[in-house]
Amino acid sequence: MRFSSSIAAALLSVALGCTSDPGPSGTASSTSTGTGGAGGAGGTGAGGGGAEPLPPLDPAACPITADSGEDPAIAAAAEAQWSPTYALPKGTSIEQDKAFFLATLLRGDGALLADLAADIALAAVAKDRDERLRAAPAKCVDDVVCQRAALTWTDAEAASAADALSARLASSGKLTSLAKSMRASGRFGLHATRGDGDLVKAAFRDLVTALGAAFDAEATSLGGAKLLEVVKSVAAAHPSLFAFFEPLLDVDLAALTADLRDEASRYEPLDQGENAKALAHIPSIDWASFPFTVILVPGQGPDVPDVALAPVGQARADLAAQRFAAGVAPLIVLSGGHVHPDRTPYSEAIEMKKYLRSAHGVPEEAILVEPHARHTTTNLRNVSRLLYRGGVPTDRPLLVTSDFGQSLYIGFWKGMFGPRCQSELGYLPWRSLVPISKYDACMVPVAVSLHADGRDRLDP
Repeated sequence: MRFSSSIAAALLSVALGCTSDPGPSGTASSTSTGTGGAGGAGGTGAGGGGAEPLPPLDPAACPITADSGEDPAIAAAAEAQWSPTYALPKGTSIEQDKAFFLATLLRGDGALLADLAADIALAAVAKDRDERLRAAPAKCVDDVVCQRAALTWTDAEAASAADALSARLASSGKLTSLAKSMRASGRFGLHATRGDGDLVKAAFRDLVTALGAAFDAEATSLGGAKLLEVVKSVAAAHPSLFAFFEPLLDVDLAALTADLRDEASRYEPLDQGENAKALAHIPSIDWASFPFTVILVPGQGPDVPDVALAPVGQARADLAAQRFAAGVAPLIVLSGGHVHPDRTPYSEAIEMKKYLRSAHGVPEEAILVEPHARHTTTNLRNVSRLLYRGGVPTDRPLLVTSDFGQSLYIGFWKGMFGPRCQSELGYLPWRSLVPISKYDACMVPVAVSLHADGRDRLDP
């Protein structure tokens, strides 16, 4: 999110009682009273000149209780149901596992699939959708509108199939175990207060919505001729009858591959690659020695081809290095994917990590990356997920550090940012979010952020 610097500065001065905003500098000397950390109170940075003193950063300003109207029942249920020891099953596609996780659960249980295929209602749906896929190439050729009508679901079709799926699971005695896995995964946290049957119904309707959104995006991107080849190849690769949910799923996955849109799977598995050293370091951290658990830094792409790191992204990393050197938190978490310009080869998070390592000497064990977020909303959501799954305490505040324009948007303009999160995510990805300086807000994460949303197939 970009703002006019003069407008943002004026508004920020009113909000904080400031008379000027010198902005972040390349060198980061600090007067923070934070404890622990590396490098003591004085940070070092790239470039010349001095930075303004580190403002007081008080974690007590960030209450644990919700401040934003988030439904406490959903938040509490999601927190109680997800399990940090639950091993997420893996299918044949990382994109499927991330964006269409219900399909991974269904496909991973051969006995369950066979039982669903024996259901009269679901068998009829499977036969219909299988025939529609196989007839589409001859009927539609390269007409994308025709392909869409053949392959996607109407709301009524999705609701009917969801009812049949839930009913069959209940009658076969498999509903409880599937729902237990769904809740433990955290991937369906937005529906955590629903009963088992309604949970499955809501999750299936979400799956169909996500598959439709992926088709619309990839069909447009591929064009009719390439989409025709994708549909033909999917049909040829699966001569047996598809399961009732599979035709559109397989077309979407094949279209993502054909369009080279693998952003969701890049760098995975993170816990064995980019984040391995930091995750191994986390169990040894004395959290009581630090005011905040992590310093979250949202990225910003340069919007210029062949430029790896935007100046604003570098400035945000400089601020984070200053706070890390002052002992504000033991970890820096960098968030941002391959966003600007479209199809850029550079991940905001990865490039900021390289910069922090080379310009500031921040050790790799102190840096976590979240290289998939495509919006400010998912910067906060995805880092919350990373903290929950990585064993970082989530009952204590983290620090969100950025340039003053984005910090204004996140911390002071929650009247805009909060509704945007509700609209795009369906919830607020924090228990509390409070501005505490012109560059920083403190935040307490919420477990409902583990909820997966395949409507954005590149950052679900």
